[in-house]
Amino acid sequence: MSGSFAKHERSRIRAMGALVVLGLFACSTGCSKESKPVAEDPKVPASSNSESAEGDSAKPEAARAPTDATGAPAEGVDANGAEPAAAAGNSKVSEDSYDLKLEPSGTYKVGAASTVQIVLDAKAPFKVNQEYPYSFALNEAPGVQFASMKVAEGAVKLEQKRATMSVPFTPNQAGERTISGTFKFSVCTDEQCLIKKQELALAVTVE
Repeated sequence: MSGSFAKHERSRIRAMGALVVLGLFACSTGCSKESKPVAEDPKVPASSNSESAEGDSAKPEAARAPTDATGAPAEGVDANGAEPAAAAGNSKVSEDSYDLKLEPSGTYKVGAASTVQIVLDAKAPFKVNQEYPYSFALNEAPGVQFASMKVAEGAVKLEQKRATMSVPFTPNQAGERTISGTFKFSVCTDEQCLIKKQELALAVTVE
């Protein structure tokens, strides 16, 4: 009985040893393969700084004032690249319904009260609008002083086909001076009235 028991125990030990060997073999082929973390996306997004740099480089360069060889603003422009303001408009304008002009009145001397005159002539079948509030809004002018920057309807003389307005000023510097501004006026037929505004400019010589 004891011999049989010992034989049985040896068989059980061998069986257990075989199981251990099998277990070790299985672990060497399977357990050794550790699960690896999922690989990160290789496309790493650019940092906010790089995006900003790229965005800035893609933007067009801001407009700069033209400069000469020394780096100073080019002649005829200011530091912002703008050309000096020039008087807009002409001294004479002609359309189908009217002729309009800004003309000198007398001679001009430094310190002397002076005027220029606006003349509106209506063309048939148009007539001068007798009810319209005529006005002339003046532009600032170097070397010229104005009592008011707007000449109102009280300064206009109305006739059936003509309107005239005197624009007063005092020159305080000699040389060529420009009187300019926007004239608002109206001409009518029996059926309709046209409301107009026109830029006018006139250069006068001051002695």
